[in-house]
Parts: sequence; structure tokens; C-alpha cells
Amino acid sequence: MNEAAAKVKNLKSKVVGGNLTVLQSTMGTPWQIQARNSLLFVEDLGERGYRIDRMFEQFRQAGVFKNCHGLILGDFIGGEEPSTKKNNFRLVFKRWAQDLDIPVFQGLEAGHAVIQRPVPFNTPCILSVKEGRGHLLIETGGRK
Repeated sequence: MNEAAAKVKNLKSKVVGGNLTVLQSTMGTPWQIQARNSLLFVEDLGERGYRIDRMFEQFRQAGVFKNCHGLILGDFIGGEEPSTKKNNFRLVFKRWAQDLDIPVFQGLEAGHAVIQRPVPFNTPCILSVKEGRGHLLIETGGRK
């Protein structure tokens, strides 16, 4: 999704994150998200674009993106603007993808949409990019 993501071949990390609004509510508390040396996954339901932008800005100011291996955007549904009935979060994601110096990936079907893939947090993972498409393999400890 951004230049940093285009340079990724294989990235070994761990996945942390969750619902963006819930994560934002923990800022400044002992439970604040620690994304250092991790891939940060976020998703949300019903948040308008300007609110998502504000939450990302708070993450930046709090240092959440510092030394983060990358940002993975899950499902963002709802959040239509009252005047246009359209979502603005794609514009917000595009701006942040250009602004951040970490890889930003979009399209993981996890969150609140019809397809809900589980994302076990604090687990090792490998994000590989082949033919411009990211593949996330999460090591859950199950049989191979």
C-alpha cells in the first residue's frame, strides 16, 4: 500500500493490536498498546474518517508507530459521513500510508465484516509479499 510495504519480501515479527477505538482508549494507561518490534493490526466499526485520523495522530504522538515493524489495516466498516453517506477512511489510510515510514498493508479480512478471520495476538508471524500481494502466516502452535 505504500513505498515501505513495496520493499518488503519477508518480515518476521509478531502481531499485536485490535479494535482501534479500544486501543486508543488505553493510551496513557498501563494497558497502552506496545507495538515496538511488532506488526500492529487495527480494525474498527462505525468510526468516521476524521476520527480514525485523530486516533492515528494520537498513536504517532504517543510513539506507538516508533520501531513498529508495520501497520496492518483490517476491516473498517460503517462510519459513513452524514452529508455524503460515503466513507472517508480510504483517504485517511492513503494519507497515513504516505506519511508513515513503516510498511502499511490493507485488506486483511478480520474485524466486524462478514468474513472474520481470527488474528491471535502476541504470536509470531511472517509477512511475505509476492507479486504485490501480502500474505500473513501466523504461527499458532497447531499442527502443520
